[in-house]
Amino acid sequence: MFVAWLSAGIIAMGLFCLWTRESHLPIFRRLLRNDRLGKTVFGLASILFLIKILQLGEADFGRYKFLLVLIFGFSLLGCALYWQDFLIVRGMVVLGLMGIQAALDINFATPDLVRPWISAYFYLWIFLMIYAGVCPYCVRDILPYLYQSKASKMKYLGITHLMYGGLLITLMLCCHE
Repeated sequence: MFVAWLSAGIIAMGLFCLWTRESHLPIFRRLLRNDRLGKTVFGLASILFLIKILQLGEADFGRYKFLLVLIFGFSLLGCALYWQDFLIVRGMVVLGLMGIQAALDINFATPDLVRPWISAYFYLWIFLMIYAGVCPYCVRDILPYLYQSKASKMKYLGITHLMYGGLLITLMLCCHE
């Protein structure tokens, strides 16, 4: 079931990439600089991250969890108060990485033939999210790059997602008994 939902999500992302046009670029740029939305997403991500730290067990730095909550809490608060550019990107990175951790945990229950393909997809997203978290302004700069040529790179990205989603569905059907 996880692979079916993941494949549907990848295919939906591919269709979204094929659907978007260069005329949508100003909307994406405004969203990246929207203060209210940025503070909301970053605040939600911060709260969920601190809750995740509070749930650490003894083996996962559980002995130091209150110290970690203080350190990360003050750094998140400082980021929200003094470093407010692209808060939405930082919040989406935190939410995305937490979601990927849950998805990789679920991935252990998938068949052996499908597992490396799903892991590779998520590890690519981890790399991209860490890069976006370190350089959030690059998210703003990469959007025009994706639409530059006549044969838009965004279309290639959409076709790649459609093919990858189809590959996961095919592999899952081959494993299904």
